[in-house]
Amino acid sequence: MKKINNYPNGSFMKVWFFPTLIAILSLTGLVAALLADAWIDLVSCCLLAVPIYLALKFTLFPKSR
Repeated sequence: MKKINNYPNGSFMKVWFFPTLIAILSLTGLVAALLADAWIDLVSCCLLAVPIYLALKFTLFPKSR
């Protein structure tokens, strides 16, 4: 039986890798903020700041083509 590849040249990973990574980092930051204390609060704050940083970076400084 021939396998059907709906995503030629790895286009699925090209599209969804970074959004998935950002979601995992955010979820890890939320869980760490809820469950841990002390220095983990700093780690969770940094993880939760990643989406804000990226949004500001790509909004204020777009790539010039």
